[in-house]
Amino acid sequence: MKKLYFKKKILYVLVLSTFSHVVYSADTVDLGTVGSNSNNTDNTPNSASYEAPTQAPIDATEPKSVINRHYIQNNAAPGANYDDIISIAPSVTNIAPNGPGGMENQGFSIRGFQDGQINLTFDGIPWGDSNDFTHHTTSYFMNQDIGNITVDRGPGDATNVGYATFGGTIAVESKDPLSKTETDLYGTRGSWNTTLLGGEFDTGNLKEYGDGKGFIDYKSFYTDGYMTGNSQRRQNIFGKFERAINDNTSITFVAMYNKIMQHPSYGATLAQMAQYGANFSLDYGNDQANQALNTDHISTDFEYIGIKSHQGSWFIDNKLYTYGYYHDGLYTFDQVATANTQGGAFSGGTTIAGPTPGTFVNYPNNIPGTPIFNNYRAVGDILRLTKSFGRDELNTGLWVVTQNNQDAHWNSDLTLNGAYNYSATTGNGTGSSPFGLIANNNFTTVQPYLQYKWHPIDGLTVTPGAKYDSFTRSIDASATEANALSHTWSKLLPSLDANYLINKHLSVYAQYAEGFLAPNLNVTYKPGINLGSVNPESTKNFQVGTVWKSNQFTLGADVYRVNFTNLQKYVPNGNFSYYVTVDGATYDGVELEGTYVLGEGVSLYGNYAKNNYSTSDGSVLQTAPDSTAAAGLIYEHKGLYASLISKYTGKYYSGVDANGNNLGFGGYTITNFNVNYKLPTSYGLGKNTKIGMQVYNLFNYNNLIASVYNTPSNGDPAYFTQPDRAVYFNVNFGL
Repeated sequence: MKKLYFKKKILYVLVLSTFSHVVYSADTVDLGTVGSNSNNTDNTPNSASYEAPTQAPIDATEPKSVINRHYIQNNAAPGANYDDIISIAPSVTNIAPNGPGGMENQGFSIRGFQDGQINLTFDGIPWGDSNDFTHHTTSYFMNQDIGNITVDRGPGDATNVGYATFGGTIAVESKDPLSKTETDLYGTRGSWNTTLLGGEFDTGNLKEYGDGKGFIDYKSFYTDGYMTGNSQRRQNIFGKFERAINDNTSITFVAMYNKIMQHPSYGATLAQMAQYGANFSLDYGNDQANQALNTDHISTDFEYIGIKSHQGSWFIDNKLYTYGYYHDGLYTFDQVATANTQGGAFSGGTTIAGPTPGTFVNYPNNIPGTPIFNNYRAVGDILRLTKSFGRDELNTGLWVVTQNNQDAHWNSDLTLNGAYNYSATTGNGTGSSPFGLIANNNFTTVQPYLQYKWHPIDGLTVTPGAKYDSFTRSIDASATEANALSHTWSKLLPSLDANYLINKHLSVYAQYAEGFLAPNLNVTYKPGINLGSVNPESTKNFQVGTVWKSNQFTLGADVYRVNFTNLQKYVPNGNFSYYVTVDGATYDGVELEGTYVLGEGVSLYGNYAKNNYSTSDGSVLQTAPDSTAAAGLIYEHKGLYASLISKYTGKYYSGVDANGNNLGFGGYTITNFNVNYKLPTSYGLGKNTKIGMQVYNLFNYNNLIASVYNTPSNGDPAYFTQPDRAVYFNVNFGL
């Protein structure tokens, strides 16, 4: 397998080298926007676009919210990830029970579509775990290296490629290197023993390297977290370098490495919260040997080489990339600590093979555990071509990626050095299998696309297009129901959108687009499964909206309807819980967002979304709030920035009780306060020195917000609560 991977990598490098030589030797023309990452926002201080936490672009063809670097710098908590940042946007829900960035997200959604049904890109490159198309929020990019984020609420046009575009796309863009040499040292200290230390060096324009420029950024983050025993330690390094090869071609290198150690938890029961507090989670007592239990060790990397080039009337954008995820974990069988775990004892017991074949011995006081590993490596390429025809434009391209996954978990006795735990015995003395999953699988995706931007009259852009999605999953598994399976799912996805610019401030748009999602790996756990009989999920999206943008006021509004077919539902089945296709659903709603500059540095912000859904069988959907809303006051003047912003999440369901009934949660509100001050250079403390304070959950609301787990002993649901108020103090020295 390793030989095959390296052969592929060498082939990709050779192809890229040949391509680079060709474009370097071509006749030169003006580079123009080769290096442009414009997101259609105004960078004028105190303008509505500059101050807006979220805003719709004037050329939008579907509902989208752009979150710029200015907002991220002044409002993101020290350990915040992209999911924490986008939680301000309309129709977005985020569950972070251990504090911002303190653990992997426990449920974020867009219009009720869950992680796994949502596309995520970094600098235009789709990425994720192809086992179930989810994303590990703490394992990749940190907010210090993000330039802007666009939340695209819909499948996008034909050019929008990815694993799960039908639920929307979160497009994360890296920030650009500075043109001048600068060194920044920064740090944070705050609640829950939270500490961030980091440093960034920007090269500025390097004359000896063709005016190339780049930066490297290292940070170390630690927090005990709001929940007991739920600490996290994270190290991350990110680098970016770009330069012009000649007048019409530029090249970009990006590399990231992330290492994390954390103690994951699934919450606590109401009885535990009543006895030990709302933040009760893991408690190992004074037994240091138990500190290794419920532990994740995860390392990840992400690299790409990008080339942008104008060749006559063609514009070429190509990125060759790879990313990897390596996860080793060790969990106790009952990950929700029971009441007698206070002091370090664990409940559950084990069943071990006896000295005579076919016999088993129960150890009621031993610690049951589940070692796991989940490793994957993706290698891919995304090529985008644009050709101008007067004021019209042809877009075509191809995304190809293959991801190899290795997964395993099994039941063991941690007291007896990892001996196989047969969990229980049947009446005839036969033990149940200790194996949960041992599997190797490959997921290959090919997505070519073609679309044409037509300008029949001034101000009107009509864009028909089509994308062909092809997903192939191959499985070589043992201890599962799906030994040596392979299947390809494919579909042609049409799209049609239009944007009419009525004047320089006002536009209207409409879109029809189809989305498509291949079945995730869990469907293979169904007994007797035939992959060919599993239907992919798909959507048909209808959306119309309008955008107003001026120096003083931004406004975006839209209405939408999504017809969902082949809905996947979770079916518990011991070690082999799986998903089945049951039927469809309909989503519809209305969304608004806007910012108004009052003057004298003061701006008002607000957004609102009403999200409805119905399923054909009348069942409820998890983490699909009926509404969201936000309101805020922003002040910026002479180096001082302050914001007071509240986000409301409406009613929704999350988890089930011991009888399988859905658990309903009422709405809750989080209010955050941020203040930052950039010191004048006359103070002699550097050219970009800032001090700041952040207050998370200002009014200290402690609502129950989610349930994602039930205790194995009696099926009682375990809950998460909203973390307490937290205060962080930040400093940045720019040298």
